[in-house]
Amino acid sequence: MPRNNNRYPLNIVLVGMPGSGKTTVGVNLSRVVHKRFVDMDRLLITQFNMPIAQVFSTQGEPAFRDAESELCERLLSFRHCVISTGGGVLLRPTNRTLLRSCGKVVYLAPTVEMLWKRLRNDRQRPLLKTENPKATLDALLALRDPIYRDAAHLVIPITDQSPLEVAEMIQKQLIL
Repeated sequence: MPRNNNRYPLNIVLVGMPGSGKTTVGVNLSRVVHKRFVDMDRLLITQFNMPIAQVFSTQGEPAFRDAESELCERLLSFRHCVISTGGGVLLRPTNRTLLRSCGKVVYLAPTVEMLWKRLRNDRQRPLLKTENPKATLDALLALRDPIYRDAAHLVIPITDQSPLEVAEMIQKQLIL
């Protein structure tokens, strides 16, 4: 049985922009708090049997968002997990309610400059396949930041910390 499991919320749900470190921090956090790691994007890739970018191009964003919402409902039955979400999952108010119900929501909040540094060479992000991906990223952050903040129980500013340092910050702030 994992140690210290009762000191942390039932589930810890990581939200934030693409490139904010949800998966990498999530893996580290799951080790620190002795919980199973669940990656929503990985579950959706398995469900569709194709990469997310391909789902967007072949079935459209609405089909992906519908599947994402169905997965949010299934997450209510998950216990003792660190859950990494997709960057757009909170765009639907129902998903915000569901995720807040299944655990403590933690917003990983980097600056747009840090996101650009991480994502500028990434050609797999469907929402950044535009003429000016930096401007798109800036607009996405401006739109989503208030939504993430409103849904979050805890906001963690992301600067130059390592993923393990971020995980330890979350751990310290979530001790009950």
